Amino acid sequence: MNLCKCGCGQEIRFDRSFVLGHHVRLNHPTKSKEVREKISLSLSGDKNPSKRPEVREKISLAKMGKGHSLETKKKISNWMRENNPMKRPEVAAKVSKKIASLGENHPMRRSENKRFGKDHPSYGKHHSVETKNKMSEAMKGRHYSEEHRRKISQAKKGNQNPNWNSGSSFLPYSLEWTRELRQFIKDRDNNECQNPYCDCKTKGLTVHHIDYNKQNCSQFNLITLCRSCNIRVNTDRKEWKRLLRKILWSKY
Repeated sequence: MNLCKCGCGQEIRFDRSFVLGHHVRLNHPTKSKEVREKISLSLSGDKNPSKRPEVREKISLAKMGKGHSLETKKKISNWMRENNPMKRPEVAAKVSKKIASLGENHPMRRSENKRFGKDHPSYGKHHSVETKNKMSEAMKGRHYSEEHRRKISQAKKGNQNPNWNSGSSFLPYSLEWTRELRQFIKDRDNNECQNPYCDCKTKGLTVHHIDYNKQNCSQFNLITLCRSCNIRVNTDRKEWKRLLRKILWSKY
C-alpha cells in the first residue's frame, strides 16, 4: 500500500507520490513565519479582494444552491470531532481572552444587533414536524456525565453566571409587595402581558419590577408580564429595562 509522502496517512495510486495538492506541504515557502506575515499584511483591510462588494456578490452567486453531499458532511463532522481547534486549551484561552477584551464592543452585545419580536429573524417561524422528529432522534440517548454536569454547574455558579445580579434573588420583597398591589397592577394593564412581542398575552400573568429592585414597589416601576416573558427579561436586563419603561411611560 502506497501512502502520501506528506505524512497525512492517505492511500495513493502506485504511480503517484502525493495526494493531489499535498506536495506543497513539504518545504513550502509559506511555512516560514516571515512569508506568512507578508501574506497576512497583503490581504488585510481593504486589500482583501473578498471584501469588495462585487467580489462578494460573485462568490455568493457561485455558491447559491450548492451544498455538501451527506458523505462530505459526515467526513467534516468526524474530522471536527477529533481536530476541533477549540478543544486545544491554548486556542480556547486565546478566544476567551479576545472576547473578554471586546467588552461592550462585542458584536452580540451591541444594542443595534439585539433583535426582539418582529425584528428577530426567527419571528413567526416554526420547525416542521419532520425537523422536530429529527432533532428529537438526534438527542436521544445523549447524557452528560456527572463530572461534566458538575463542571457546567461550577462554571455558571454565583457571579460567573451571565445573569448574576449581586444575589438580588435572595433578598426579601418589601412590605408593600401585597396581593392587592399585584392585582391592582394587573387590572391597570387590562390583565394582559405588556410585552408587545408576546404571543400569549393572558396566560400565567405576573408582576415584574422594571428596575429589578424588589424594594421599589412604586406603581411606575411595576408592569404586567406573562410567566414566559418574566423569565425572558432576566437576560439583557439593560435593554429590557429601557423597553419596559418606554412602554409604561407611553401609556401612563
